[in-house]
Amino acid sequence: MKRICLTLLLSLAFFFPLTMNSAKAANNKNQNEANAKRLNLFQAIEEGLVEVQLTPKNAMECSVSVKNNSKKHLLIDMPSTFAGVPVVAQPGGRGMMGGMGGMGGMGAMGGFGGLGEMDAMGIGGRNQDRMGGGLGSRSGSSGNSGGNQSFGGGMGGGRSSGMGGRGGGMFSIAPEKTVREKVRTVCLEHGKKDPTPNVKYTMVPLETYTNSKTTQTLCSMLANEEIDQYALQAAVWNEENGLTFDEMAVKTTRNSGLEHPRPFFQAQQIVLGQQILAQAVKEAQELEKQEQQEDQEQIELIEEEKVLAETIQQEDQTIENLTDQLLNGNNKE
Repeated sequence: MKRICLTLLLSLAFFFPLTMNSAKAANNKNQNEANAKRLNLFQAIEEGLVEVQLTPKNAMECSVSVKNNSKKHLLIDMPSTFAGVPVVAQPGGRGMMGGMGGMGGMGAMGGFGGLGEMDAMGIGGRNQDRMGGGLGSRSGSSGNSGGNQSFGGGMGGGRSSGMGGRGGGMFSIAPEKTVREKVRTVCLEHGKKDPTPNVKYTMVPLETYTNSKTTQTLCSMLANEEIDQYALQAAVWNEENGLTFDEMAVKTTRNSGLEHPRPFFQAQQIVLGQQILAQAVKEAQELEKQEQQEDQEQIELIEEEKVLAETIQQEDQTIENLTDQLLNGNNKE
């Protein structure tokens, strides 16, 4: 009995400090987060508080690393979508941002997504070769004229999509620490070379890459892993590059080791892609209508404030005139 009691006392003596330390660490973390500065990712980039690194594995997957360069805890709201833009190599080893991809050299990537020389990701080991046959963009995107393709995607950003999109989420980053997340991607520039880990990319808002709200909506759907990525790619190519579904239905790819080319898309992916596109168009139209309504409400609010300010000014002038009249009347008496 004494041995058992001694064992219990020794166990308590060992584990109790660990429990106390864990509780203290958790409390300190909660306190740090409570006092942390909260801002969106692109604002944090602009202020130099964070450094973002995009490392594409291929056209369908990208790793996003966010480093806190400050001495304080940060809460970073991740964007619903983004565009990844390749850094254009310059003479002398220096580089510069490719802007929205319209500066020649390598293409940009858009959102949290991309697609090009796809590797086998869940579609029976096919779709691994270069897509080829670039058609350019019809949606006002600022892609480049050659080099590596643009790719796009999304993390939802808090806007719930009818196709099951989820929120972009928030990163809680300790001082001088880095957090990482893998994201699905889609190609925004059909026919160009795939992104690779050897090509440096930078992140920009997707809406600065393309003005197509349908493309933006499609990229936000990447957050839902239940949506077939190839069907989503077909929808993006149709909207962003003008590739028809009939053209994609007969598109082939030649994987290394295969004697004959194989269909790039399965028949059901073409059908699903059309359904996804129709849903995205509907959501984009609703979003645009909502934004127009909000803009109109803002204009009306500004007009109301202007009228109110003019009314107050007139009333102040009336009071001032009455005051002058009273003073003048008293002086005459």
